[in-house]
Amino acid sequence: NVVKKKAKYTPFTVKVVNKNGKVVKYKKVTFQIKNAKYYAVTSKKGYATVYLKHLKVGKHIIKSSYGGCVISNQITIKK
Repeated sequence: NVVKKKAKYTPFTVKVVNKNGKVVKYKKVTFQIKNAKYYAVTSKKGYATVYLKHLKVGKHIIKSSYGGCVISNQITIKK
C-alpha cells in the first residue's frame, strides 16, 4: 500500500522479477486503475514507473500485470 499527497501526476513504481527472482529487463508492464490503462517498460534494474494523472483524494486500487501475473496495490491520496 502506498500513501501519496495529491498532485497533478502521481508516480507509481514496481519491480518485476521472474520466478527465479531475477530482474526482468526491458519488458512492457500494464497498469490499470479504474478504467484507465497505463504502460511502462522495465529498466535494466527491473523497475517500471507510471505517472497517474489527476487522482482524486481517497483510496484507489491499481493492478500491475506482466506475463500473466497480476498484483493489486492500494494507493491512498491525501490532501
